[in-house]
Amino acid sequence: MEDFSFIQITDHHLLESEEALRDGFCPGHAFRMVMWHISQNVADKVDFVISTGDLVEPEIDAHYRGAVKLLVILASPHYRYVHVHDGVLTSRVYKVVI
Repeated sequence: MEDFSFIQITDHHLLESEEALRDGFCPGHAFRMVMWHISQNVADKVDFVISTGDLVEPEIDAHYRGAVKLLVILASPHYRYVHVHDGVLTSRVYKVVI
């Protein structure tokens, strides 16, 4: 069996834009800062990033489109981002190509 490594992040509750607020908190900005940290420090050392919990809330297309815009900040030219919620792989799995 070949070794691999990954980063697990959870419960982003992203909205339709990075600037949108939920109860005074900006989840898009927080997500961008986490992804920036990953891209600057460990993106070349992991095989994938997996997200659990709520990627967006509520689950509407505008919120998923906003999430995809944020995913392009990863440093890797091809990076797979997978989202799992309650043990179920979401129907929206994106391969981000920069």
